[in-house]
Amino acid sequence: MRAVEAPLHHSVVPLPLKWGGEGRPEFTLTDVYAHEAALAALYPGANNVRPKIRQQRQALRDRGWLAFNGRGTYRRS
Repeated sequence: MRAVEAPLHHSVVPLPLKWGGEGRPEFTLTDVYAHEAALAALYPGANNVRPKIRQQRQALRDRGWLAFNGRGTYRRS
């Protein structure tokens, strides 16, 4: 039986890719978390922005869109 992947939220998925490193192929968690306030403003009902960023980043990694380089550094795949 094949594992079923949980769907990604369509409006949140591109944000780590767009805001992580401002277009550079490699970026850090600090680069992404620097936009936490902007995400909170975009999604005023979201009470847990940082955990959502982490969740979406992990989902992007699991789907092969991001590669984890270690020590909080990621690379766009």
